[in-house]
Amino acid sequence: VTDRTRTQLARTETTLGARWADLDPAAPDADRVLAALRRAAGEGATVLGVRVAPPSPTVPGGPLPAPDPDTAARLLRCLAEVTRRAVAELSPGGLYASGGDVAAAVTAALGADGFAIEAEVLPLAIAGHLVGGPHDGLLFATKGGLIGGPDAARDCLEHLRAACTRHTLRTTVSSR
Repeated sequence: VTDRTRTQLARTETTLGARWADLDPAAPDADRVLAALRRAAGEGATVLGVRVAPPSPTVPGGPLPAPDPDTAARLLRCLAEVTRRAVAELSPGGLYASGGDVAAAVTAALGADGFAIEAEVLPLAIAGHLVGGPHDGLLFATKGGLIGGPDAARDCLEHLRAACTRHTLRTTVSSR
């Protein structure tokens, strides 16, 4: 929910054509977010996800208020629920999470024991795959919410895209 993360995700829209469903911090609604993800997938989006919509500033042009602990917990629960349902329904090739609390919530929601690190995409941004649970092996990348410049999320998503391509090629070759 940081301005840095919002900037990074906005950059993925222009550079990768990413489509983001906004999660309303005042009224998190997993069904509404999933409907937006389904629409984006149906329209051919190949990079799609969820981002927390910025709350309305209390003073126009002023700083955004920090979320209170109860709101933060509700957002994490909703993100975890959306992830669990979206992975089951949309079968993504990989997942990206910004923020350690988000990464922990979504891996737990997917029943994973954690993830194996295979590469450092940039300092304090890693990629690998989930370990354990029904989605064992699902490609995964994460970075801290305050890490990296404007292209950090794009770099992580590009890394995932390349890993998905390599995985698909290996699967296709081995099944022949």
